[in-house]
Amino acid sequence: MNRKGSKQDKSWFSKNKLWVIPVSFVGAVAFVALILTLGSSLFDGITSRMKESPSYQESLVRAKSNKSVISLIGEPIEPYGLILGKVRTMNGVKSVNLTIPIKGPRGEAKILVIGGESDNSEQWTYTKMEVVVFEGSKVVSLIVPDV
Repeated sequence: MNRKGSKQDKSWFSKNKLWVIPVSFVGAVAFVALILTLGSSLFDGITSRMKESPSYQESLVRAKSNKSVISLIGEPIEPYGLILGKVRTMNGVKSVNLTIPIKGPRGEAKILVIGGESDNSEQWTYTKMEVVVFEGSKVVSLIVPDV
């Protein structure tokens, strides 16, 4: 006896809708969490590679000890925010192009670094290493020795 409208005629979804919707929601949340975790891990790996580069470290040391930069944004000078740019190695030649945001008690600035190293010489040469102070648009070279 199979009449229209009996329990046997119901669709799979209508028979299981009480658990399909919550399970689907939990699955979607888990998928989004997985994507965010993978994205965050990738981002952390990229930024840590930039922070470990000699160019990043050297430019930060130079900015922290530069009298002109200290007079403009104050002390202590700390990095903050998102580092932009790239550190690349191709055919034994390393190159860097970074923008490093920094701040002090009196203001904010960014360090611009462009340079390279060749043949594993461990000696970096820079075509640009300067601090651009946001307020007043002042530029301080970190290549020229501070006097």
